[in-house]
Amino acid sequence: MKLVYKILFAIIIPIAIISVIFIFFIQSMLYSEVESRFVNSIENTTDDYASLINLKLESLSELVNFSAKKLEDSQDFTKEQVITMINETVGFDSIIFGAAVFFDTTYTGKLSKSFYYAYRDSNNAISNISFDHNDKQYREYFNQNFTWWTRPKATGESMWTSPYFDEGAGNLLMITYTKPFFIDGSYCGIVTIDILLENIKQLLLINEKRIEGDFDPDLYIINALDSLIIYTERAGIPGLHALGPSPDEIIYDMKTKLTIFDLVLNNKSGSDVVTADDGHSYFVFHSKVESCDWIIIDILSVSEAQSAVYESVSRIIIFIMIFLSALVVIIFVTSRLITNPLSKLSNLSVEISDGNYNKEININRNDEIGTLAKNFNIMIDKVVERENSLKDANKQLLVLDEAKNEFLKLISHEIRTPLNGIVGSAHFLNDIIEDPELREFLEMLKESVERLDKFSKKALEITEMQAVGRDAEKTTVSTSEILDDVINELKPDLDKKQLIISTSYCDNYNLFCVKEYFKKSIIEVLDNAIRFSHNNSEIEVKTLIEDNKFKVKISDSGEVISPDKIEKIVQPFGLGNEHYDKHTGLGLAYIQKFLEIHDASIEIVSNIEKTEVSLVFDKISNQNEN
Repeated sequence: MKLVYKILFAIIIPIAIISVIFIFFIQSMLYSEVESRFVNSIENTTDDYASLINLKLESLSELVNFSAKKLEDSQDFTKEQVITMINETVGFDSIIFGAAVFFDTTYTGKLSKSFYYAYRDSNNAISNISFDHNDKQYREYFNQNFTWWTRPKATGESMWTSPYFDEGAGNLLMITYTKPFFIDGSYCGIVTIDILLENIKQLLLINEKRIEGDFDPDLYIINALDSLIIYTERAGIPGLHALGPSPDEIIYDMKTKLTIFDLVLNNKSGSDVVTADDGHSYFVFHSKVESCDWIIIDILSVSEAQSAVYESVSRIIIFIMIFLSALVVIIFVTSRLITNPLSKLSNLSVEISDGNYNKEININRNDEIGTLAKNFNIMIDKVVERENSLKDANKQLLVLDEAKNEFLKLISHEIRTPLNGIVGSAHFLNDIIEDPELREFLEMLKESVERLDKFSKKALEITEMQAVGRDAEKTTVSTSEILDDVINELKPDLDKKQLIISTSYCDNYNLFCVKEYFKKSIIEVLDNAIRFSHNNSEIEVKTLIEDNKFKVKISDSGEVISPDKIEKIVQPFGLGNEHYDKHTGLGLAYIQKFLEIHDASIEIVSNIEKTEVSLVFDKISNQNEN
């Protein structure tokens, strides 16, 4: 199969499978998340409308409170001052239709029982009306007992009125904020501002897009005190009772309206779902305006919300599918740009492996692949040059290898032949010499001859290991059996020094190695431990698995090897202690060569308590059989 298709199968197919699984499992989760965010967004919209109305009403009520405070502080206003004040109030904000000051009969100043009103006429200019108790218009107007002056007079508290039609102001639908003022603790009159519901509608419409965004719930503002509708997006409804039978009012049935009112009047703010008799369900979001008794209500059909959510989720899934399709195309094109020259390199490498070095690849690109092609051609030239050099070197090595083998045969023969004569003579002299001093010298001679004999054997074995190296035949051997065999072989030496040996093996651990080399290495380590142990001391032999490595540890309580000499004793003829017959020779060098062949290592720790030699093997490369 071509590499480009492998890339497609290795990358694109898993991506496609994961994407399908992702879309399948994430769809419901994504739908729930989008629906939750959608609902939260509408709920925030309701809160934003409430905040907008609250800020506007608070600023206007503060304006009236300020005017009332001026009246209370001055106590004796002139007519001109009052007209100027209410004109400034109307001009303060375009949403204000009119402002008034009413001096009641309890006021003892010159303006007692008078009424002053400023309002915007049809040309948006500020006009004034004023009359006192002597005027017929005054009596007719206040005989109607409007809530805006009767309730504050009775309670002494400010208030926002419900929507009402003021015939004196042109039969316009408006709401009024009233603030009573007091002089020396006595009620004296009322200051008011009027706001047309049409102006509130314009305020909300101006901010509708900013607040609602792409959503379009049905917005209502209702006075909680009398359930009159202050605002709705549909004409002909503001000012009517929300539960009334007018055909132009809210489209929901009576049960639905009652449920909605129960929700909004008994909860400060939040959202819920209301189901009508016809089975339609509606999200109801409501938030109270803190500065008055108004409630902002947003109503949205659940089916419309679900459609919007489904549309949003569908757009996300479509975007994912488009992205994945584009990703597949990009990966395919990119992989072709990469794999085509690599295919050429692959074909050329096959020809080169067959010995055809006359080929070269022509890829003219200024990128890593172009550099790879150039380096590949250079490599071909280097391979040809190296092959020729290796042929010449191989010829020389064959000559040297043959000479080495001849030398090893010769040195083995030439060393061992005189040694045999010396050994025979030493035994002969041992039988005929009785002088103690001469016999002592004779023992030294025999020991030296034995050391030289061992040296020649060891040197030949190390040379053999170097020649054979990692090609030596390896088998699976039981470490515990080898250790027990070595201990039995060296038992006479142990008994001679009255040494106690203790063993501790992990579960029968099988080591994959050259059995002969492993056994001789253990003999070397244990023999050294015996030779350098004090009489009547203990030698400990144990195997264990530590840090995922198999270790053979042999420790004794003999002489201490100084740290600066530990590294030297594993070298041929290394010295661990300056003595003519101790720590001298090739024993540890033999062990080092054995460990190199098996990718193992040696650890030596020596202190006043003990000297411990550890042979460390990688556990992963061996077999552990119980």
